[in-house]
Amino acid sequence: MTPADLVKSLSEEIKDACAGIRLLTEYGEVPAAENVVSVNVFEQVLPKDCFENTTYLPFVLIELLQVEDDLKEGSTAQIGLSFGVYGLESDGWQDLFHLTETCRERLLTKRLIAQKYRLVRAEWQTVQADTQPLPFQYATAILTYSIFQPQDVEIINTFC
Repeated sequence: MTPADLVKSLSEEIKDACAGIRLLTEYGEVPAAENVVSVNVFEQVLPKDCFENTTYLPFVLIELLQVEDDLKEGSTAQIGLSFGVYGLESDGWQDLFHLTETCRERLLTKRLIAQKYRLVRAEWQTVQADTQPLPFQYATAILTYSIFQPQDVEIINTFC
């Protein structure tokens, strides 16, 4: 399915972009080597076991929000990105925006994903909640990509 493949392709791209980032986990009040981890990248849902056995922060969650078909303009998929980090009150927001900016830069400079999904809405909207549940910091972004539009079988058969 094309939209699910887009989510998977974005997941691979974001994992690559965030490969060198290590941020504080919720299990450590003081930054230390044992209290920082790589960024988790999830597709569509946060896994249940993340809440039971381990920390899920820092994370990027990639969600398919909506598919829209316009017979003249083409089909698009709206993708939501949710970002979460754990940080001390004084610097948690910096980690959050470092993570969002890393993803923003990658996806805006590489607007074609998996050689078939083009970013059609170049505007990146990152929204941070007015009141953050400190020491947790969250933000979201919404992107729109073009996707394959199924063709009318009857029209295709008349040309064959």
